[in-house]
Amino acid sequence: KQADGEIDENGNCLGTIYIFNGRDIRCRPPGLQTGGSDCCRKTTTWFGLGMCKESEKILAKLRSWGQLDGQCHYIGSYCAVKVFGVCLQKKKTYCCFNSVLARIIHEQGRPQLGIGWGDAKHPNCRGFTPEEFQKIDFSKIDFSEWLPEIEKKVSSTISNVQSQIEGAAQKIQNYYK
Repeated sequence: KQADGEIDENGNCLGTIYIFNGRDIRCRPPGLQTGGSDCCRKTTTWFGLGMCKESEKILAKLRSWGQLDGQCHYIGSYCAVKVFGVCLQKKKTYCCFNSVLARIIHEQGRPQLGIGWGDAKHPNCRGFTPEEFQKIDFSKIDFSEWLPEIEKKVSSTISNVQSQIEGAAQKIQNYYK
């Protein structure tokens, strides 16, 4: 992924370094601009949702993992299109991260550090500075949402290794028969 900040002639970062940086992604629930389609659905099935933007489809994929919202943290909603005092189209705002682990650390680390999320129109999706990251008490972070996925991957890896060992043992037995 390309860096966002300025770099010197050697490629060194000249700005602030952020750990687990997030990005602001928004979607539109049913409204005037979406033709009544819900572009905020937490699904990867998009039948009849031709009015949804590609970024909204990406958001759905990022949200589709796990119990909560996958890689994204919901910030809130606001009126994006208002005519004569009537809201015709709302938008929902999420901060999305590169992994579920990053989202979990943000959701539980930010309160420890007093870092807010901003509001729906002006979200604060920035990562932690190295100094902030060092101050997080990881013993207070609940990783239980993330552990079943890791257990699945470990179990799958163990199963693959076990079948490879059994295959190799069978080849050795066949060789010496």
